[in-house]
Amino acid sequence: MSEPQVESLWVNGEDILKAVNHTVTCGDGMAVYNPADNTLTLDNAEITEAYTYIPEDSYFDPVTSGIYIDGALTIVLNGENTISGENIAGIVNAIYSNDPITIRNGSINGSLTVNDIDFGISCGGAATIYGVSISVDALCGFSVNELTIEESNVTVNSSGDSYYAIQSATVIAINGSDVNFTAENIILNSGSSESSLTIEGDSQVTMHSTGDSAVYIGTVTITGGEVEIVSDTSYAVFAMEAFIVTGTPTVTVTGNPSAFWQSFNGPIIVGGVEYICDQDTVKIENGQVISGLREYGVVVNGTLLDGSESVPCGSGEAFYDSSSNTLTLRDAVINNGYSVSSYTYGIYADNDTDLTIILEGENVINGVDTGIKSAAGITIQGDGSLKINSICFGISAMKVDITQNGTLDITVTGEKDIRPAWISGISAGTSGLTINGGTVIVKNLNPEGSCGIHSNAGVTINDSVVKTDGEVGILAEESVIISGNPTIQATGTGKIGAIYAGSGQIKKNGQEYIYAGGEVLIQEGQIISGLSPYVPEEPEPEPEPERPSDDDDHHDTGSTTESERNPDGSITTTVTKPDGTTTATTRNPDGSKEVVETKKDGTVVTTATDKSGN
Repeated sequence: MSEPQVESLWVNGEDILKAVNHTVTCGDGMAVYNPADNTLTLDNAEITEAYTYIPEDSYFDPVTSGIYIDGALTIVLNGENTISGENIAGIVNAIYSNDPITIRNGSINGSLTVNDIDFGISCGGAATIYGVSISVDALCGFSVNELTIEESNVTVNSSGDSYYAIQSATVIAINGSDVNFTAENIILNSGSSESSLTIEGDSQVTMHSTGDSAVYIGTVTITGGEVEIVSDTSYAVFAMEAFIVTGTPTVTVTGNPSAFWQSFNGPIIVGGVEYICDQDTVKIENGQVISGLREYGVVVNGTLLDGSESVPCGSGEAFYDSSSNTLTLRDAVINNGYSVSSYTYGIYADNDTDLTIILEGENVINGVDTGIKSAAGITIQGDGSLKINSICFGISAMKVDITQNGTLDITVTGEKDIRPAWISGISAGTSGLTINGGTVIVKNLNPEGSCGIHSNAGVTINDSVVKTDGEVGILAEESVIISGNPTIQATGTGKIGAIYAGSGQIKKNGQEYIYAGGEVLIQEGQIISGLSPYVPEEPEPEPEPERPSDDDDHHDTGSTTESERNPDGSITTTVTKPDGTTTATTRNPDGSKEVVETKKDGTVVTTATDKSGN
């Protein structure tokens, strides 16, 4: 007889490798291991007993299984087979393997039913199901690295609200199969952008989550069959990289409040065309979009403008020119918000090119979470005015250029149960913010965790009138550049203050300044308060080295001096003597200073002097 090709194999509580003829009785059926072709055949087997594997490393938990495998194996199903945990206290897995397994049909059409189990099939490698019928009723249906289902009928009812129908799988492929997954939690949850779900052939697939999202995975590709993905309580699909439909499948995706979470979903591509989802149900029939998806464009006052057209806005209008990606507001009153992932927007642009907004007359945006949002950049021009009353952001884009000659007046309230960090009147991304002309006024009615103006890059203000407040008036992750003769009034209620330049500098007409505290006020180019010229600290003269004693083994000849500018504008100069004594002098912008001397024996003496010399 051939030697077994697996290290260990337990079935129905027995070591089948030591059993007579490698055969174990399982109820009215049996299980037979054939070492020649490394197959375990279940023939109408009724598995109700378990084997518990106790790892040598006590860090790992014991593994209790109806079938326990150490090594790659093919399981052949003949007739109707069952694995039930009803009479097995604490059973964890119906089938557990450290290595890849294949489950296929035998000479007689085979099936496997699993119930009253924590995990249906757990596999440390890839699990392949071919030509069989499998039904799993468990807390978790499959816990595998990869799962392939071909020409099979697979049903999973995952009843655990802390588990998934399929978890840990990075590659899931369904081909020519009937598949029905239901779960109280997520159906597929890989959490990796490199993971994928592929559905092809004449497959009939239903995925229904009653308590969370249905699919959370990197890429979904559907090339054939009929697919229905449903979530009763959340977004149905998070496809982090892309959701792709090719060929002629029929696909229905239904979620609450939307089929796809647009903010986290990659592009939705049907027949090579990219779409946006803003509906709770998406229908695709024979590879054609029927409803729920739209092409990229600009939404104004709740209406999509994807060509050269206008939309009424109160007594005024908004006109969009798609050829130049330009939106003109003419006495527009925008009260209808466009909803995306639980947030509403007065103007929403999802094009990947910058949107230009031209202001004519008096324009207003009211009652939305964000007044204007662009996935790319926003340029505001014109002689008109715009007043925005919003909750989280007035304007939000990767780049914001304000070159208008009128008035931009923004008020944000922050009154939202779940709101983003640093709510701002104007929020710019990594391409920065420029204000060049006109008047910009930002008022934060809820200053906690808020900025008047925030940029993930720099802020440039040239010949403008800017008034802003918040926990930080102006917060730039890089530099704040002021040029010309602007009027700026910035206040900040938090510790950071009115103006903060993260990794950069505050400069006015080429001169570097430091924030000196309080309100920053500049009138027609003249600094009134809040900024002080930056003067590099002159290092203190090095003290004369002590004369070494005759018994010194070596001679140090001097001290070292280091100077550092701190985020609050103060300068710290540290002198280290050869004997290890250090003196750190911190001079503050208001003229006060603090000297900390650490002597060789560890004694620390601190002397503080106020700006009056006391």
